[in-house]
Amino acid sequence: LTESRGKYRTLIEHLGQGIFLLDRDRRFVAANPEFCRSAGLAEADVLGRTPADLLDPRLAARFAEDVTTVFADGKS
Repeated sequence: LTESRGKYRTLIEHLGQGIFLLDRDRRFVAANPEFCRSAGLAEADVLGRTPADLLDPRLAARFAEDVTTVFADGKS
């Protein structure tokens, strides 16, 4: 389990694509370095916030629709 976690963390941290996790309240609970770089924020400034806190209102509205679909259907 420890080895598996280490591999997962290494993969996510070095992936050239932004990856994040939201909880059911739509707050960021995890974000990889690429996501933080693209947001222009440190991880500590991302965690606990919502997309509406971080994004332009129009983009946040579109993002909210996508998140609703993921939570409802389990599809990205």
